[in-house]
Amino acid sequence: MQSSAMHYSMKEIIYNMAMLKDTICKLLTILIDDFKFRIEASYDESDSDKWSKFHDQLIKMRNTIKNGGIK
Repeated sequence: MQSSAMHYSMKEIIYNMAMLKDTICKLLTILIDDFKFRIEASYDESDSDKWSKFHDQLIKMRNTIKNGGIK
């Protein structure tokens, strides 16, 4: 039995992967914006520090994907 990937051309697969990366970057941007709000809205400094840590990790992840660090 052939895998479903065999039914697509390499060009279609690459195009779909690029679209997936774009979608992931958009979702990460939404999370980054939400986490930034949580950092600023938090009254507890330890909570703010946790949100900030995750915020920074999401930015690094998005930048890695955008800059071609993941194929």
